[in-house]
Parts: sequence; C-alpha cells; structure tokens
Amino acid sequence: MKNKAVKFISACRGFTLIELLIVLLLVGVTAIPLVVQFLSSYSTLEDVALYQLSTSINTSQMEIYRNQPYRLISLITGELDVTPEEHKKKLSTKIKVNEILPGKLLSIVITTTLKSRRKSSLNLVTLVSNQKPVSGINQ
Repeated sequence: MKNKAVKFISACRGFTLIELLIVLLLVGVTAIPLVVQFLSSYSTLEDVALYQLSTSINTSQMEIYRNQPYRLISLITGELDVTPEEHKKKLSTKIKVNEILPGKLLSIVITTTLKSRRKSSLNLVTLVSNQKPVSGINQ
C-alpha cells in the first residue's frame, strides 16, 4: 500500500522547465503574427472610415454648390476651404471653380486630401452651364 502512494506522488510531479519553455515558444510563435495582423487591420479600418467620410463630404459639398444659381457660383474665385470644423484634423476639403467658357460653362472641382499615413486625395468634378433664363444644373 505504501508503494502505491509513492508511485502516485512521483507520477504527479508537474512540468519541467524545458517543457514550459517549449510551450511558451510555441504560444509566442503563434500569438505574435496574430497581434500584428490585428494592429494592421485596425489601421486599415481607420483609413477606410476616413475615405468614406471624405466621399460623403465631397458629395454633400458638390450638391450644395451645383444647385446654386450660375451667377453665385461664378463669384467664387481661388480655392475655398470647405472642411467641416470637426474634421479639420483628419482631412482637408477645398473647392475650386474654373470658368471653361466665359459666361456659359463652369467646372467645380472639390478635392479632399486625407491626413492619414497614405496621404491620398479624392477629387469630385462637375460642370455647371449657364442656361438663360434659368441657371444651375438641375433647374
């Protein structure tokens, strides 16, 4: 009976240091690439959200300006910063109006530059014609 108790105690002796190091090495080899992948996907998601925001801003600004009468749009000279205040840290949106045919045809260019790692920009362009007596694109 005493022999069985000694045998049971020696069978439950635990893990050796080498066994623990091997397990830690295997866990580390699999965990590090997973952590790197999660961090990479997080920054990619931030870039996609910023790109979607810039698309939304460009579209809304384009709708505002292209539905204005021709004479008001033609008064815009140079580049006009139309970036919403809450997004100035993330992106920069500018509008530029070019007169293609004097008194007849305008080009509206809205450019949003993303302030991310990729420094990409997004352009949206439309033409507005002066159709007398009615002016604007949708009137």
